Amino acid sequence: MPSPYNRRDFLSTFLKGAGGFTVVASLPFAGGCGPQPRPLPGRYHFPQGLASGDPTPRSVVLWSRVEALDGAADPVEVVLQVALSEDFGRLVVDQTLTTEASRDHTLRVRVTGLEPDTLYNYRFLAGGDATPLVGRTRTAPEAGADDPVRVAVAESESWEQGDFGAWRTLVQEDLEVPQEDRIHVVLHLGSFVHGVLGAGGIRGADPLPVEGEEVMEEGPRALSLEDVRHVYRTALSAPDLQAARARWPFIVAWNAAGFTEAARRAWLEYIPALLPELPDDPPTGDAEQDGMGPDPARLASMDTLRMHRSFRFGRHLELVVPDAPAGRSREGGVEPAPPPSPATWVVVATPAMRESDPREEGELLRSVAMEPAGTFILLGEGPRHGARLLTPEEEGPGSVPPGVAFQLAGIGPVISPGAGEPAVQGVARLMARSDRVEVEMLETDAGGSRRIRFTVRRGSAQGRAGGGPVLEGPTVPG
Repeated sequence: MPSPYNRRDFLSTFLKGAGGFTVVASLPFAGGCGPQPRPLPGRYHFPQGLASGDPTPRSVVLWSRVEALDGAADPVEVVLQVALSEDFGRLVVDQTLTTEASRDHTLRVRVTGLEPDTLYNYRFLAGGDATPLVGRTRTAPEAGADDPVRVAVAESESWEQGDFGAWRTLVQEDLEVPQEDRIHVVLHLGSFVHGVLGAGGIRGADPLPVEGEEVMEEGPRALSLEDVRHVYRTALSAPDLQAARARWPFIVAWNAAGFTEAARRAWLEYIPALLPELPDDPPTGDAEQDGMGPDPARLASMDTLRMHRSFRFGRHLELVVPDAPAGRSREGGVEPAPPPSPATWVVVATPAMRESDPREEGELLRSVAMEPAGTFILLGEGPRHGARLLTPEEEGPGSVPPGVAFQLAGIGPVISPGAGEPAVQGVARLMARSDRVEVEMLETDAGGSRRIRFTVRRGSAQGRAGGGPVLEGPTVPG
């Protein structure tokens, strides 16, 4: 049946205690007044680690989940510490928060009052126990900053089908380069977890606690809130994914599939994301327009919770996460466009851009920015890595491609390349400069690993209006 909650009711409830906190950072201070007695460890643990997300120049969202080792469902007091120093000797946040079973003992904390383009260390403590890793996050540079920005890009996390080794490679390589060459943020294009269990391949998962009504070809699909939480808890137990989430802030797109009340609730519990403003009049659904099938409950969930987000990283990069699917409204038009972006490059996360459709691509571009805008780069999912110039909606004399589309294989290969073809796992790195964007894609299948490199250059000093982008590559380094 359709969800009984509208978006305003749902988010208002969520913000009033079902999952969100806000704390303000202070000037650095020394923690405590001399040695303080600490409770003995051994009562709690943090089995899904910790994470940060949606960085701005002055804020970031921090996340963790705590469990009592004896299985008790009582509320738990958790201390969040944020520091400028790795030894936590220069604290800017030392705050006690309480989480409870109604939100699966997760914590989402927006920390404000931070400095732009600054590294912070953070951890959560419950009693005498702490998160297994110390988190490291970084705020976004201010809009006028002229430095290059490095972004890792990932898609499709299937815990059963992928060992997440690409995360291990990214973390290790990031540790080996100078600070100025390290990844600033991870842009995740969607399908952060795969809600159908039973695909197997790499490893199995425990059965769903409450079997859902819908059974897909490969197994049961998580429909209840407890089932969806189980999927998140399972996927986030992977050590390599935990290491990546502890090292970089993530910006995660909505998953266009599985938009049920339970799925959206669990997404907000487990993903550290900024929530947008609440509109007064949420739109209504259209099954065929959305390509979501005639499921009224799913469409109602999509329409009551909309999530267009945009993040500026200096002068040259805007990261845009449109509402799923593909930024389209439910009434045949496009989302109201935000103010024009003055960034050189406008990178758009779009989980479903596997084939060229100039009309659909044009609608998407108009939904995220208007003229004059920087050169567009669309990032979407697919069975293999690849790139192409976007096709102008109206071809003819003087028409130029509005940008470039990159297709990325997933960390865990949810999408099959085709019968008889090996499954591909992958991840990408993107570096935005004033005159170009360099993209390096790491692709792994049964035949081994390879790196594929592309460069996108602006057609002239005027960007799109002066000739369109130039796509160079691919090159495969030896």
